[in-house]
Amino acid sequence: MDPRSAVVAIKSNPRSEQILGTGFFVPTGVILTCAHVIEDYYHPEMTAFFRVEGSADVLGADLEFYSPEEEFDVAILRPKRKADFTPLRVATSEQSKLHEFSIFGYPTLGEIHGLNGAGKILGWIQSPAGHNQLQLDSDQVTHGFSGAPIWDEELQAVVGMLQSGVAVEEVGKPSFGLPMEVLKGIYPDLPLEKVVGGKVQPASKVVSAGEGGNAINVEGDVTGNIVIGSNNIAVAKNSGTINVNSKS
Repeated sequence: MDPRSAVVAIKSNPRSEQILGTGFFVPTGVILTCAHVIEDYYHPEMTAFFRVEGSADVLGADLEFYSPEEEFDVAILRPKRKADFTPLRVATSEQSKLHEFSIFGYPTLGEIHGLNGAGKILGWIQSPAGHNQLQLDSDQVTHGFSGAPIWDEELQAVVGMLQSGVAVEEVGKPSFGLPMEVLKGIYPDLPLEKVVGGKVQPASKVVSAGEGGNAINVEGDVTGNIVIGSNNIAVAKNSGTINVNSKS
């Protein structure tokens, strides 16, 4: 899968040629990016603008969440109208150590608008704010990649969001990203899939039979119908575990 299908260029206004940074869609239809990408324009009721990679259409988005750079450095944008994108799987990053990753972002490079990058995930470290960060090794990542999805090539899923980098000869050119586990804590609706034994496990789905009925927890992708009492519940192909708990 090509992760560029969900990548967006963040702009300050629809007519500007300047790209502030990168963002990406998650399956719920919101865009994740870094707060520092839009901090010069930030106010609680601001409108951000974006275009999906490969499209010329510039769309507006409302700011749904903002955590400044000294905290989590995250902004969540909700498009004002429907945008065409291909959802990317998002997965836990704890088992991504030494995996190869790819990335796509918008560094300033003359008339080139969009550049690929690649490297290796070196594992977790602790950020100055006290939460986990992903340490990355890449020769391409630079300014303009902020907010880009970190695509784990082995897992074929996004495991983090690129935030920053440094250029110090003594330590090479490390860059850093926010793990999707931390983003899940910020944005609970994120459909984060767990990695178990080196494989991505489909996110659990909870289906309610309604008041006075039964609660069903579906783990895995399942299809077909489940009938509980008078309730007929359609689910996907059964490749996981279904737990039924009676409700009083």
